[in-house]
Amino acid sequence: MALSNWDCLAFGPDAEPIQGVFQGFHEAYLKIYKNYILVADPKGYHEESSMTKPFIGKIIAGFGQIAGFHFVAEPMLEQNSIFIVAMTDHFEQATEKYSRRYFTGIGCDGFEDPSIRLAQAMGIDLEKWEPLTTGTLSTGGTISNRKYLLGCESKPGHGRKRYKDFTLPMEGNEHLETQYVGVTRDTWKDFKKWLKGVESARDFEMDQEWLAKILKAKPIRYNQGDSYIGTATNQEWCGTAPGKAGEPFLTAAFKKKDRK
Repeated sequence: MALSNWDCLAFGPDAEPIQGVFQGFHEAYLKIYKNYILVADPKGYHEESSMTKPFIGKIIAGFGQIAGFHFVAEPMLEQNSIFIVAMTDHFEQATEKYSRRYFTGIGCDGFEDPSIRLAQAMGIDLEKWEPLTTGTLSTGGTISNRKYLLGCESKPGHGRKRYKDFTLPMEGNEHLETQYVGVTRDTWKDFKKWLKGVESARDFEMDQEWLAKILKAKPIRYNQGDSYIGTATNQEWCGTAPGKAGEPFLTAAFKKKDRK
């Protein structure tokens, strides 16, 4: 279910929304996966690699070149995301034609952070405690056997540093559950601002016409897990605008099972 926690938004060479895969002129490609970038190159794969064929590496942050791609990738605190823009080029000797393709996108955590409202419901003094992690505890297969878990750290000025886990029964408090939001409108706005500044910040040569189209485009975000299931079952790809995400297929399926 891990992939269903992640969302994606991407644009291809024609500045139209696509799923997060950038195909090169040959067999290599880049793929937004969770909040990093997988690099695939069947010809460059080594059989002793720890990665699954055809992947030869992954991009977490930075700028440079790999497998024929020039890229700039930057991790962001907002939604635990990664922003990427990439380019690949090709010279056809027979026709003496030079071509370029561009790609850009976002990979991010699709769930919002429920820690503050959980802390308030648990009666935690936020002047003394800083929420760090959220999760659930389970002693059985039904909601009556589950609890919300919130791990906190004591704030400076309140004695020695301590860590404490707080819990709250999930039954009757379902409204506190984290909500799937996908790529938000704010993240989309931050992404456009970042994309406009990449060329000067990282000396990345950008096609200005392509960039202008993306800045005015209507983006489409999608759940990465739903996309995987759709591809495996030959279903048509679909998504929604930022800020209008629905519940991922697997999340909804598990909830339906819990209610039985």
